[in-house]
Amino acid sequence: MQVYGDDSYQPEKDKNRAKKMYSLPLWTCIVLFLVGSLGLDIVASLIVSPIVSAIHPITGVKGSEEYTQQTIINSAWINFFAYLVIGGILVAIVLIVDWGGLKKRVHSLGNYRFYLTVFFSFIGLMSLSYLWAIIEQVIITAGHIQQETNSNQAIIIKMFQYAPAPLIIEAVFFAPISEELTYRLGLFEAVRRYSRVWAYVVVCLAFGLIHVFSSLIIDWQKMAALSQQSAEYLALQNDIYNELLAFPTYAIAGGVLAFAYEKEDNIFASLFVHMANNILAMVQISASLAELNSSSSSAAMVSFLSKLLIRS
Repeated sequence: MQVYGDDSYQPEKDKNRAKKMYSLPLWTCIVLFLVGSLGLDIVASLIVSPIVSAIHPITGVKGSEEYTQQTIINSAWINFFAYLVIGGILVAIVLIVDWGGLKKRVHSLGNYRFYLTVFFSFIGLMSLSYLWAIIEQVIITAGHIQQETNSNQAIIIKMFQYAPAPLIIEAVFFAPISEELTYRLGLFEAVRRYSRVWAYVVVCLAFGLIHVFSSLIIDWQKMAALSQQSAEYLALQNDIYNELLAFPTYAIAGGVLAFAYEKEDNIFASLFVHMANNILAMVQISASLAELNSSSSSAAMVSFLSKLLIRS
């Protein structure tokens, strides 16, 4: 019989497993999450936005097409540089704190099993997203909800039309790097030290909320000042329904990406799945937008594919 205590025997396999799972200090995980989740808005609003606005001031009349286009272009560049700055900070933290662990994970990229995990995680993400899209259509039909593109997706589509270059680079590189370091290596890894189940629950909820929360709050605030019978109130209520229906798409992505990360104990696994997903979405959004005026089904496809684009 073996008695476990402070100085007790621990099987070598268990020691190695614990060392593998927790090579990154807990405080680093917490810092990664806080910097990535809070720092993005701070950098975007306080640093990048004033600079971009000064370089490219909006001159169009508010409400005009020119004004909308200029605003979207500026927003695309603000997101681009905000993700670049935050991503750079997060990468620097990991390089400084866990250079040895990062090198080991880079070396593991030569293992074919790593790519099998990436492939099947990607297929799983596509399958679950498509399954939810079917369920979503059933709910919309049964609830007599007017289907609309949620705010995050609508912004993505507009950016693709007016400022494709910064959006594509951000969506394929900067956003996946920032979000994987924030939510998988940061939040998920920190909570997993205490509970694996709660780690999945928390990361799914957090990843879903960051994509819809701000829009929900804005809509609820507007509704509070309106009559429940007014057309604007009903329109905002419909918007909220669409935001809530978009939530599971992002929550599913948060869970699948966490699975890829945990399966290989390698942030590159979830990063590659995230990047592949966004590449596919960008390519197909581009193709669908080209046919948007010729088919209503193309509009529906653009809406669906924009949901697959995982960025906040």
